[in-house]
Amino acid sequence: MSYYEFWQKYRLIPIQSQSDLLFQVGKTVMGAVINQDQFDQIVNSASEALKLCSSDRFMDLCCGNGVLTAELTPKVSRTIGIDFSLPYIENAKNFFNIENLEFIQSDVKNIHLFVEDYQFIPDKVMLYDALAYFTPNEFDSIMHAIWKVLPYNGIFYIGSIPEREKKNRFYNSPRRRIE
Repeated sequence: MSYYEFWQKYRLIPIQSQSDLLFQVGKTVMGAVINQDQFDQIVNSASEALKLCSSDRFMDLCCGNGVLTAELTPKVSRTIGIDFSLPYIENAKNFFNIENLEFIQSDVKNIHLFVEDYQFIPDKVMLYDALAYFTPNEFDSIMHAIWKVLPYNGIFYIGSIPEREKKNRFYNSPRRRIE
């Protein structure tokens, strides 16, 4: 099964709360959704790394259901979240109604086309919890496309990068290897 097929079907649950959104994107420890303090740490860490300010145009690549994107949006002038999973983008659109936030279903590997079509030049770009899903060549292509549009003083933040040496501690059961 390709990653594309996987993310069209993975954890498709009825979304009633932020807790459901966190569960859907795998923000769990031992199967339980992380608590608010843990989520706030993720939000604050990303916000600080990106040095977000009210004039920024922010782009969240592989935004999933937008749970992190929506928390960062009030800090900027405009946000676009992009993900190729239509069910996740639909959940984001249904759950978050924020005036300066737009969710778009698209493959981030085609980011250069997106920037041209939408005429959205971001100051800050984030790729969170997604690096492991790209081949080195795909990531190289994404990097080149971002560097072409990101201003000189722009920031590209890559968060939650799994450590290769520790992956077997996390993927330590047949169930975790499947999910």
